[in-house]
Amino acid sequence: MNNNKRSPRRFSLHPVLQNITLTLCFLVMLSSAGFGQGNDEESIKQIAEKSFNEMLNRQADKWKANWKQDDKARIAVTASGFHAEALGWDSIVKLVATFPPPENPDQLRISTPNIVVRTDGNMATADYITTVVSPSTDSAGMRWHTFSSFVKDGNDWKVTSQLFTNLSSFNANSAKAIEDNINSAGYQLMNANRLNDAIELFKLNVQFFPKAWNPYDSLGEAYAKAGKKDLAIKNYEMSIKLNPKNDNGKKMLEKIKQNKPL
Repeated sequence: MNNNKRSPRRFSLHPVLQNITLTLCFLVMLSSAGFGQGNDEESIKQIAEKSFNEMLNRQADKWKANWKQDDKARIAVTASGFHAEALGWDSIVKLVATFPPPENPDQLRISTPNIVVRTDGNMATADYITTVVSPSTDSAGMRWHTFSSFVKDGNDWKVTSQLFTNLSSFNANSAKAIEDNINSAGYQLMNANRLNDAIELFKLNVQFFPKAWNPYDSLGEAYAKAGKKDLAIKNYEMSIKLNPKNDNGKKMLEKIKQNKPL
């Protein structure tokens, strides 16, 4: 007979508690990561939408604050018969300053319903369509495709590049697209030193679209380059009357009246 009795086996909670604790920590980490990613995507969406609106409405200080302002920043704008791009922050500022101001900004309706955001560490992209409805567009509005890249700078996301494509400009049935295409062709003629031909085309654009401000602005510029001061003043004044926010037209008009270099 064996008198050695076995000690009762003790059940320890320590391994179980450790496993539960580790599992909970893992779940918390996953939840925090998902929450952080969600916050990043929401921030990027807000910046993407604001950046387009602020550039369109000439809110320069707000627009600049969204950017990583360095020599690697890039912007490109493409439309039917038009393309412009700039590399480096100083070049971007100069290019954006040449963009025409919005017509009747108080009457603009801007919508960006679906922004697709992709994040990978400190880099991100946003891909979206923006529709702008104004008095000069039809009910469908003007549609822009924007592709933006972002980099995380500290705790903030900053724009590093933007590619804008005016989708509506390729629509031959859009009155605004026709106006813009004629206007672009006029500038191509002017850049090719065919100033008289450019004037004739701008005059035709004014005839086709007498209530649009930009054709008058372009015709005024062409007349000014041709040395026809009175006609330049007349067309710039009409452009400003149709669009009181045409600050570039106001500056040009002042230079012409004061005989300053254009």
